Amino acid sequence: LQMKYSTNYFRVSGDFNISSNSNCSTYLKEGTIEIKGNFYQAGNADSFYTTQNLKVIFSGTSRQTIYFSNPATDDSHFEYLTFANTSDEGIELLSDVYVKSGFISYPNAKITNSQNLKLAGSLDIQSASFNGIMSVYNSTTLSDINITDDLTLTGGTLTIDGIVYVSGNLIQTGGKIVFNENAVLYVSGDYKNTSNETSNLQMKYSTNYFRVSGDFN
Repeated sequence: LQMKYSTNYFRVSGDFNISSNSNCSTYLKEGTIEIKGNFYQAGNADSFYTTQNLKVIFSGTSRQTIYFSNPATDDSHFEYLTFANTSDEGIELLSDVYVKSGFISYPNAKITNSQNLKLAGSLDIQSASFNGIMSVYNSTTLSDINITDDLTLTGGTLTIDGIVYVSGNLIQTGGKIVFNENAVLYVSGDYKNTSNETSNLQMKYSTNYFRVSGDFN
């Protein structure tokens, strides 16, 4: 499967199963793949290796599942990912799912096993509602987003821009949390920093505001 132009569009009304033994790391570069059913990756570790601006949209109207046999940023992964399924069943992540460049979750999009979603690239996430646990593994900017469960930072720089709501706990096991000018962060649970001395929290503007309704550890 080769998609190399921004005008390419591939809609699958059923399931998307890719088990090729070929290395596809140079084939999936541009355009959009829209999937209405389930997603399954196996075969070569790079059988679904997306790059550049390839976008994948999950837009089913009932339960959808995503499974990678070889999930990793340097193996099979999504470059840009959108969850547009707003059904009651939503989307279930049956394995780790890595996203490198962009992620959008529609309001009311339900995500089961959201802890399996690994935001591992340099992402800019804006004006979204994330229903579940968000895990950040590399440099990511959050702008005007509502996270309905925990937010975990394990590495890189988490930049707060605009107003960010975390309904659960904010757990920092590595990396830096940096507030841009006028950035506001509300955490309904606890702030827990269990990292080593190299990680930190940076607030440098008079307009920065960080409210923790639970414990600050």
